[in-house]
Amino acid sequence: MNWKKVLFGDLECTKISKDGKVKTTVRFEGGLLPALLVIGLFGLVIWLVVK
Repeated sequence: MNWKKVLFGDLECTKISKDGKVKTTVRFEGGLLPALLVIGLFGLVIWLVVK
């Protein structure tokens, strides 16, 4: 697994069935760090409003 793709985004996993007829692709556009950044900014705004 490529950790840079997990952290920053654009992770794609492709599996092909044994007979070669079915192809399954799972794709994640966002990464862990951008998601944490958005959650952190949202939490900061809420904290500033409540304070």
